Amino acid sequence: MTSNATSQRTCCACKVFRCPSKGSCSLLSLPECQIAILDDFRPDPQVVDVQTLLCWFEGGTVTISRPLNTYASHLQFTPHQPHFLTCNWNALYTPRGRMTESELSMLRTRLTIYVFRHTIRNVKDVPCCPKCFARWVISGGRDIRKFVEDGFPCVPLVTP
Repeated sequence: MTSNATSQRTCCACKVFRCPSKGSCSLLSLPECQIAILDDFRPDPQVVDVQTLLCWFEGGTVTISRPLNTYASHLQFTPHQPHFLTCNWNALYTPRGRMTESELSMLRTRLTIYVFRHTIRNVKDVPCCPKCFARWVISGGRDIRKFVEDGFPCVPLVTP
């Protein structure tokens, strides 16, 4: 994205949870976010353990570790926000010492997988909007006219 595009206003102010980093409190900011986007996701139990990941993706309650010198206890949290991940195909199908084949299989059953095979050429930068992206994906990309009438996307469309 160019600096010109980043200086433009995005269509909504969303709190976004991005890929967690290694550490004992990797999911600490998840409860405050409105959408979770795990870009270039690689299953790694050192970042988020398998059980937590599976519970999170099926909408179950997860324990979010918090620093006990600041908080009285860890948090039991049931994620409610939409979550998306992008990854290399092999990350979900080839165990690389991080997860077993059966764990990857359980992970795949909790995901709706979209495979993008075509490159869109001559796309100009537009401000990103996680809320619009979530609405479009959840709709399955159907009936785009309804979303346009509702102001989706809230950034200008680029016509060829």
